[in-house]
Amino acid sequence: PPAGPDGEADPLIEEAIGLADEFLHVHQAPIIFPLAAYGALGTVGPRPQLLNMARGLVMQIATHHRPDQVKIVALFAHAEAAQWEWLRWLPHVWTDDRRRRFLACYRDAAHDLLTGLYDLLMARREARETGQPTYLFLLADPSLTEGEPILPLLLEAGYTLRAYPLLFSERPESLPQGLRATAEVGPIISRLVLSDRPE
Repeated sequence: PPAGPDGEADPLIEEAIGLADEFLHVHQAPIIFPLAAYGALGTVGPRPQLLNMARGLVMQIATHHRPDQVKIVALFAHAEAAQWEWLRWLPHVWTDDRRRRFLACYRDAAHDLLTGLYDLLMARREARETGQPTYLFLLADPSLTEGEPILPLLLEAGYTLRAYPLLFSERPESLPQGLRATAEVGPIISRLVLSDRPE
């Protein structure tokens, strides 16, 4: 901090520094993730905490965005289907014609769903326009995206296409390489780790 003309510290500056130190760590505060800047988010932690985080995140998004603004896509293990069933009632998980939900817990259904969405995103890419709606992909079961061409597309260019993947894992090493953002979710403390923004 700058010193006064006689070499003494300014008491107002010292007070400001004290306030900054006092609020350096804010407890029980939500973690805000800049989705548009980073695109993909890896989430790591115990499964119950990851599922709680997903519920909170989805409810936040569904509350603040119309179904024509945001579509929510969720792929999850069949063994966890009861934990994700509540998503069925959100209008954000339906296609515009309400003929299909963006939900899958079996390999064949996930493949069909992801193939259609891949074609949609590639059309956006070729047209060089992002359009509406934004797509949020909750990828809670890695086996359902294994070998699917949409996954590299989402990881490399999803943020340019307004299609954002959130990947779930209980272990950091199970997440794809090159993620620029990771949320470590715990029962007591959670934190967001960000590296450089994409170019």
